Amino acid sequence: MHTISNAVALYAVETNAYPNSVDDLVKKDSSGKAYLQSKTTLPDGAEYSINSEGVVSGVFNGVTYDSAANHRMTAAESS
Repeated sequence: MHTISNAVALYAVETNAYPNSVDDLVKKDSSGKAYLQSKTTLPDGAEYSINSEGVVSGVFNGVTYDSAANHRMTAAESS
Protein backbone atom coordinates (compact mmCIF):
# COMPACT_ATOMS: atom_id res chain seq x y z
CA MET A 1 0.00 0.00 0.00
CA HIS A 2 2.89 2.37 0.67
CA THR A 3 4.17 1.91 -2.88
CA ILE A 4 0.76 2.76 -4.32
CA SER A 5 0.43 5.74 -1.96
CA ASN A 6 3.84 7.03 -3.02
CA ALA A 7 2.89 6.62 -6.69
CA VAL A 8 -0.35 8.56 -6.02
CA ALA A 9 1.65 11.40 -4.45
CA LEU A 10 4.07 11.58 -7.37
CA TYR A 11 1.21 11.44 -9.87
CA ALA A 12 -0.51 14.32 -8.03
CA VAL A 13 2.65 16.44 -8.00
CA GLU A 14 3.26 15.92 -11.70
CA THR A 15 -0.35 16.18 -12.96
CA ASN A 16 -1.92 18.45 -10.33
CA ALA A 17 -4.69 15.84 -9.81
CA TYR A 18 -5.14 12.53 -8.03
CA PRO A 19 -5.55 9.39 -10.11
CA ASN A 20 -9.04 7.86 -10.29
CA SER A 21 -7.74 4.33 -9.84
CA VAL A 22 -4.63 2.17 -9.70
CA ASP A 23 -5.13 1.62 -13.43
CA ASP A 24 -4.22 5.28 -13.98
CA LEU A 25 -0.89 4.66 -12.25
CA VAL A 26 -0.06 1.64 -14.41
CA LYS A 27 -1.10 3.20 -17.71
CA LYS A 28 1.79 4.80 -19.58
CA ASP A 29 1.44 8.47 -20.43
CA SER A 30 2.31 10.05 -23.78
CA SER A 31 6.03 9.96 -22.92
CA GLY A 32 5.89 6.26 -21.99
CA LYS A 33 6.06 6.87 -18.23
CA ALA A 34 4.03 4.82 -15.75
CA TYR A 35 3.92 5.42 -12.00
CA LEU A 36 3.68 1.69 -11.19
CA GLN A 37 5.10 -1.21 -13.20
CA SER A 38 2.12 -3.47 -12.56
CA LYS A 39 -1.26 -3.46 -10.87
CA THR A 40 -1.06 -4.62 -7.28
CA THR A 41 -4.03 -6.29 -5.59
CA LEU A 42 -4.87 -7.43 -2.09
CA PRO A 43 -4.06 -11.05 -1.16
CA ASP A 44 -7.61 -12.15 -2.07
CA GLY A 45 -7.36 -10.46 -5.49
CA ALA A 46 -9.49 -7.45 -4.57
CA GLU A 47 -8.40 -4.09 -5.91
CA TYR A 48 -7.16 -1.11 -3.95
CA SER A 49 -9.17 2.08 -4.33
CA ILE A 50 -8.07 5.71 -4.38
CA ASN A 51 -10.47 8.36 -3.11
CA SER A 52 -10.75 11.97 -4.28
CA GLU A 53 -8.18 13.05 -1.67
CA GLY A 54 -5.60 10.51 -2.84
CA VAL A 55 -6.05 8.10 0.07
CA VAL A 56 -5.42 4.47 -0.88
CA SER A 57 -7.56 1.83 0.80
CA GLY A 58 -8.53 -1.80 0.55
CA VAL A 59 -10.63 -4.32 2.43
CA PHE A 60 -9.22 -7.74 3.27
CA ASN A 61 -10.88 -10.28 5.57
CA GLY A 62 -13.36 -7.66 6.76
CA VAL A 63 -10.64 -5.19 7.75
CA THR A 64 -10.18 -1.87 5.96
CA TYR A 65 -6.60 -0.81 5.44
CA ASP A 66 -6.09 2.87 4.72
CA SER A 67 -2.95 4.80 3.78
CA ALA A 68 -4.09 7.86 5.76
CA ALA A 69 -4.62 6.02 9.06
CA ASN A 70 -2.14 4.54 11.46
CA HIS A 71 -4.53 1.72 12.28
CA ARG A 72 -6.86 -0.83 10.76
CA MET A 73 -10.62 -0.65 11.02
CA THR A 74 -13.03 -3.58 10.90
CA ALA A 75 -16.32 -3.28 9.04
CA ALA A 76 -18.17 -3.11 12.38
CA GLU A 77 -16.01 -0.23 13.61
CA SER A 78 -16.56 1.81 10.46
CA SER A 79 -20.38 1.73 10.81
